[in-house]
Amino acid sequence: MTPSPAYHSEVIRTEACAWFAQLESGNLDTADIEALREWLARSPRHVRELKRIARVSADLNILTSLAQPLQQAASSWRPIVRGPHQRRWPWAFAALAVIATVLFMLRWSPDAQLNQSLVTAIGQYEEYVMPDGSVIALNTGSKVDVNFTPARREVSLLSGEALFTVAKDRDRPFVVTIGHRRVEAVGTAFVVRRSQNEVEVAVTEGEVLLSTSEPEGSSFSALSQSPGRTAAPRPVLLGQGQSLRMPIALVGDTVEIRSMSESELRRKLAWREGLLDFERTPLHQVVVEVNRHTGRNIVIQDAALKAMKFDGLFRVGETEKLLQALAIRSDIDVQYLEGDTVLLSQRASEPK
Repeated sequence: MTPSPAYHSEVIRTEACAWFAQLESGNLDTADIEALREWLARSPRHVRELKRIARVSADLNILTSLAQPLQQAASSWRPIVRGPHQRRWPWAFAALAVIATVLFMLRWSPDAQLNQSLVTAIGQYEEYVMPDGSVIALNTGSKVDVNFTPARREVSLLSGEALFTVAKDRDRPFVVTIGHRRVEAVGTAFVVRRSQNEVEVAVTEGEVLLSTSEPEGSSFSALSQSPGRTAAPRPVLLGQGQSLRMPIALVGDTVEIRSMSESELRRKLAWREGLLDFERTPLHQVVVEVNRHTGRNIVIQDAALKAMKFDGLFRVGETEKLLQALAIRSDIDVQYLEGDTVLLSQRASEPK
């Protein structure tokens, strides 16, 4: 009797779970890596199943990490019991409530003055709640200067990447500056990433207007939301699910608006869950991301490897798992040099 498709799927799932468990343990020698490479090469279904299990495992680990704090909070909770003969002072409690409310309003008023720098080190990720309820999530190695006044909300992205979830306030637009570039939002969520010479903006909700730091009174008309090209530095209106890149310097280059799929947007925000998610990503971009999040110095020696497409889902900081995944390939050599330097080179083809 021929086994059913469900049987084959179950076998593949079992084998993928076994391989994933071994990868998670980190106990793979050269023979194990060769065996895993051979198993993956047998069928694309093997690759898909291993990736699926990796994603499920990441989600479970995120939930598991919350278990201890929740248990601690539950164990520290105690009911407040009032004794039968305890005297009550309604007026005193009312007065304390008024004082607490006033202090709270003074401290957390949406119009409160705020002027400070927010910084994350390499491998660090933080979320900050602003007085108006907006949230700034900083990726690894990032820095922003925040300047909130009763009249304006301004943030300067000096380095790195940040996700801005903006509380609505039509009287005080939320403006992010990157050099001479400006990203303005009213109530929305968007990601801004700054590299040495370039800025990338992606909108996850609502709309943002990109412009330059022109003097007040300059007349610009927003462009259409539909994907297309326009000459910088004219303002560009980006809608939900759209992104673009442009140089930080005020040059006459053109910019292209791209539409992002849900999976692409999810991968772009995977760092908030402590993950690095790659799908058909050029290897040189993978290396840039890993170096940025971990401080490692992974170097690609051969130009031909830089364009090689790479798939994988990894927890931030688990660089060894990524290097193992590269070592499994038959066309890449991984060499560990002094310090934190790792050299990737093209493996010579074996004679037939």
